[in-house]
Amino acid sequence: MATSTTTLVPGAGSPSKTSHSHTDESFVQEFLHTHSDVQFIRFQWVDLSGILRARCLPESHALKLARTGQPLRCGPITVHALADNSVMPDLPRSGVHELHPDWASLRTLGSGSSAVYAAVMCSIVERLPPNGNRPDSSICPRTALTKILHLALQQWGVQFLVGFEVELVILRDNKDKNKMDGDPPFVPLCSGPGHYCVASTRDPAFHYLQECVSELINAGVGVHDFHVEGTLGQFEIALMPLPPMQAVDELVRVHDMLKTTVGRHGYTATMVPKLPGLRQGSGEHIHVSLAPTEHEEHFLAGLLRHLPGLCAVTMPYTQSYSRIGKLEAGECADWGTENRDVAVRKVECGHWEIRCADASANMYLALATILAAGLLGIQERQPLRLPDASASASSVSDGSHGTDAGSVEVPEKLPRTFGDALQLLQASVPRLGEILQDDILSRYVALKQVESARLAELDQEEVDRLMVTFF
Repeated sequence: MATSTTTLVPGAGSPSKTSHSHTDESFVQEFLHTHSDVQFIRFQWVDLSGILRARCLPESHALKLARTGQPLRCGPITVHALADNSVMPDLPRSGVHELHPDWASLRTLGSGSSAVYAAVMCSIVERLPPNGNRPDSSICPRTALTKILHLALQQWGVQFLVGFEVELVILRDNKDKNKMDGDPPFVPLCSGPGHYCVASTRDPAFHYLQECVSELINAGVGVHDFHVEGTLGQFEIALMPLPPMQAVDELVRVHDMLKTTVGRHGYTATMVPKLPGLRQGSGEHIHVSLAPTEHEEHFLAGLLRHLPGLCAVTMPYTQSYSRIGKLEAGECADWGTENRDVAVRKVECGHWEIRCADASANMYLALATILAAGLLGIQERQPLRLPDASASASSVSDGSHGTDAGSVEVPEKLPRTFGDALQLLQASVPRLGEILQDDILSRYVALKQVESARLAELDQEEVDRLMVTFF
C-alpha cells in the first residue's frame, strides 16, 4: 500500500515534503467534499498494550496539517500508558511524540452520530532531548510493519495478503438481583445455540450483529461472511483479504465501529479472549498468504520455530491463555492441512490461518513479528521438519508432506501462561530484532512486564471491565 511520506522519518530519503503536502491536501479536500458530514478527524494509533488511542481535530486543523506536511505533536506518552491507566515508571519528562498521519488510511466511522467523524492512522516518531531530539521511530508498531514489508519485497520479492476473522460476543451488564460475589459482571445477550445454527439468527442480539455488518458494508469494509459461532452468543465476522497494512488499518476500524454500533443500544460488543461465565474464548485468527509460494516451506519453518514466543505478542494478556487447546489456539507449535486442532492451519499452498491470536494484540506489531519469523526461515533456508498433523502415520514415515523421515521433529508446546510466553519472546528478541531492524520488541517486553504485574494487583472484576472496555 502506498503511504504518505509524512509517515517516514524526515531525512530518510523521502521525496520532497512540499510535493507530497500538496497531494495530501488535495486528497483530504476531496475526502471532505465527498463526506460532507465529517466535522472531526481522529488522529489514531494503537499503543504497545493494544489499546486504540486518538486525538480529535476539527477538519479545518487536520486540513492545515495536510497542507503544511506537519505532524501533530503531543507529549511522550503515546505508547507508554498501560491498561490499568497508569504509565511506565521511566516515562520521559520532556520531549515530544509526533503523530504522522498516513492520509491513505483516512476513512469514515459509520452513520448517525458517528457520521461527523473520520479517522486516519498515524505512525509515531519520538524526539527526546537526551537523544539530541533526533527522530526515532523504533517505538512505533506501524513503522515496524512498514519496514518488514519493505524488506520482504526488496530482498526476496515476497508480498503478502492478510485477512482476519473477528469473533465477538454482545454483552449486557449482569443486573441479577440475586447476583453473588464472584458472579460475572457481564452476561451474553444471546444464549441461543451456536455452530452456524439458524435458530440463533432469530435472537435480538443477532439483529444487532446484522446492523453492525450493514454499517461496515456501507462504510466500504470488505465483509466475507458473518455467522453464529461457537456457543452462548458468540458471533463471527470474516473480513476480505487485503495487503497487510490496509488489512490491519481496516481491522482497527472494524473493532471501533462494532463497539460504537452496539453501544448505541446500551450493550457492549467485546472481542476479549476470555471472560468468566463464557465457556468458549474469542480468538482473532490471522490469515496470511505469501506470493510467490516457492518460499512457503522455509517461511512456515521459521514461523513455527518462533511461534511459542510470538504468543506473547499475538496473545498478550493473562486471559489469552485460557484459549490454549484444540479447536481454539492449539496446544503446540504445529501445523496441519485444514486442521483446526493445531496452531497453524494450512488452507492452501502459501496460505495459512494462525489461530493462536486474539483481539487484545496490537496487530501491527503481531503481524510484523509473525512475518519477521517467517522471513528468518526464508533467509536461513530452514527446512520444514515438522510433519503435517493432518497426515497419517504412514504418509509421514515415507517422507511426504515436506519432511524427511529421519529428521522429523516433535513440535514445541505453546506456553500456558503469559509470563512463560514473555520469557520465550525475550529469548527470541536478538534474532527477531535483527530482521525487524530496531529494538521495538525489547521495549514491548519491558512494558508488558510492568503492565502484567500491575494488572495482577487488581481484583478480577476490575480487570474484566478494563478488558471489555478496551477490547
